Amino acid sequence: MPGRLPAPLLLVAVGLLLSGCGGSAGPPSNGVEEMTAAQALSAVRHAVAQATSARIAGTAQADGKPLRLDLELAADRGGAGHVTAGGISFDIVRIGRKAYVRGDRRFWANFTESAALQTLLAGKWLSAPADSGPLASLTPVTNLTVLLNEILAKHGPLTMGNTTEIDGTPAIAIVDGKTGGKLYVATTGPAYPLELQGKGTTGTVTFEDWDVPVPLAAPARSIDFSKLAG
Repeated sequence: MPGRLPAPLLLVAVGLLLSGCGGSAGPPSNGVEEMTAAQALSAVRHAVAQATSARIAGTAQADGKPLRLDLELAADRGGAGHVTAGGISFDIVRIGRKAYVRGDRRFWANFTESAALQTLLAGKWLSAPADSGPLASLTPVTNLTVLLNEILAKHGPLTMGNTTEIDGTPAIAIVDGKTGGKLYVATTGPAYPLELQGKGTTGTVTFEDWDVPVPLAAPARSIDFSKLAG
């Protein structure tokens, strides 16, 4: 009859069995949890600069006015989506140096005083250069790095906050000491921003689908903005 394992060896054997059945401990930390808030924000900017694509969606406050975004962005290529700012809404597509915009009559009233032209353009796609001319002021929302830097630019003193999970991804908060807003940053993989939570009713913006391919297609039957009189 085989003898018993000594107690210390028995504990070691049980430990090995448990470690074999317990699964992995998850992906390794990217080090953000050990950083200062300034270092963590720098890591976020670096990760965004290396990203190939992302989806940014949600509501926020911009200069005291409500802002709603739903954008799919591809680094170095462009982006597409819908924006509502200050009660004015428009759809936008940018592919390289060409931009396409569609808005309602209220939107086009910002570009022309002609009521007839506003009615004519409402609901139609217009095309124009993305980096010059009347539509150029809108196209920064289709640039992944520029838009993220703009979102992250204005803040008060920052501190590191609580750890949690955002849609199953381990994250840690960077807390704005002035507004109380929180930016949740992934603590595994690239230091991507995952969610921006404003204080109170100022809204939440999510950052997801990082590095997921974004198909971009030019709208059919667009009107060349430069050919419109006036």
